[in-house]
Amino acid sequence: MSGKPVIPTRMAERDVEDEVSYCLADKGAEQAALGFIADIEKSYGRLAKDPHIGSPRYTYELDIPGLRS
Repeated sequence: MSGKPVIPTRMAERDVEDEVSYCLADKGAEQAALGFIADIEKSYGRLAKDPHIGSPRYTYELDIPGLRS
């Protein structure tokens, strides 16, 4: 991954772990879990290359500096 490092919050990490656990709880859904992980990694790569994508709207509404959605 090149560019700015992507540092997920603990809550974001927990969300990813919960989703992977949910997929793995369903027998035969290992491919779904692997696909989800691949998509997350792809998204992190895109964010690293262009960290200013997305709208800063909620930065102001929630008073969380740097937040984009």
